[in-house]
Amino acid sequence: MTDPNAERDVEQADGFMNRIAKGGPVAAIAIVLVVVLLTGWLVGFLR
Repeated sequence: MTDPNAERDVEQADGFMNRIAKGGPVAAIAIVLVVVLLTGWLVGFLR
């Protein structure tokens, strides 16, 4: 039995990655910023 919800999630993830690829530099910069902020917050949180 395949879970239709899981398949839909995979499709959404693919669409998300495609959008990032089409978005080009702006999307890449936005993602890098989010990752940096998250890691900074986590490091501060763990201290």
